[in-house]
Amino acid sequence: MEKQIAEGFVSGQPANTDTKAEKKRLRSELRQLQGSFCADAERVAEESRSIWKQVEETEEFARAGRILLYMDIAGEVPTLDFLMRWHGRKRFVLPVVKGDLLELREFDPDRLRPGYKGILEPDGTTPEVAPESIELALIPGTAFARLHDGKVARMGRGGGFYDRLLPQLHCPLVGICFSFRVLDKLPMEAHDFTLDALCSG
Repeated sequence: MEKQIAEGFVSGQPANTDTKAEKKRLRSELRQLQGSFCADAERVAEESRSIWKQVEETEEFARAGRILLYMDIAGEVPTLDFLMRWHGRKRFVLPVVKGDLLELREFDPDRLRPGYKGILEPDGTTPEVAPESIELALIPGTAFARLHDGKVARMGRGGGFYDRLLPQLHCPLVGICFSFRVLDKLPMEAHDFTLDALCSG
């Protein structure tokens, strides 16, 4: 599946002369929004249920056997209940940080350990998975913006891990996020990939 690459403001506004500074500003603002949003446990639970229901109702999820997911950190849509609900019916794959790259390994709930920045990840004894074998990728992010052509712009946390992984995937890419992370526009750089869809609160 062909992935689009955009540069400048994806809303069609002129490119920011300092895109990195704009991204830094947005990340700071979103950290503040995250605090107030996550303080409302009922809303977090409600949006989480809605988001995973959206995922489960897609044709892409129904068809996919091997799915790339993530273990959530603060401010991301929780994944563990979803993983356990479908474990055994779907083959889930999780990223493991190796230097500045993401290695992909099969999910096994009995073989997880804290890894990069304390994020749970496969402990290294589960099989490694080739990126090209992934049939659906569910991708977290700091912010997303829907584009006029149906694609979705994504901004990560600044580490570039997914920027290096996404070009290796040949499957539908779906963003996963709470409603406060959906913006009208995002600053984009040449290395930023757009996604195919977004499931949000």
